[in-house]
Amino acid sequence: MTQIESVKDVDSELLDICKEIKAQNYSFEEWMNSESCDMFQSAHYCGGFDADDQAFWFSYYDDNEKESYFRMDLSEVDEIISGNRKTIVLEKPK
Repeated sequence: MTQIESVKDVDSELLDICKEIKAQNYSFEEWMNSESCDMFQSAHYCGGFDADDQAFWFSYYDDNEKESYFRMDLSEVDEIISGNRKTIVLEKPK
């Protein structure tokens, strides 16, 4: 069972990461073969594609360096870029 910590608005930093993911122009199969836990890094985010979950997993670090996690699949990346998705659900570290 997932332990939800909070819901966070999509910020410009995450939007830029999503645009970077999209710019890779990888197919789903290419993402499956490019698994990396830290391919995308910024001031508050660090993550990459996980082939086992078939999705991106990111750590989010708030201004106090408290870590939370979230998952997003390729369709959610598109939803964030298009503005149709405005929030992410942060999970507590296990």
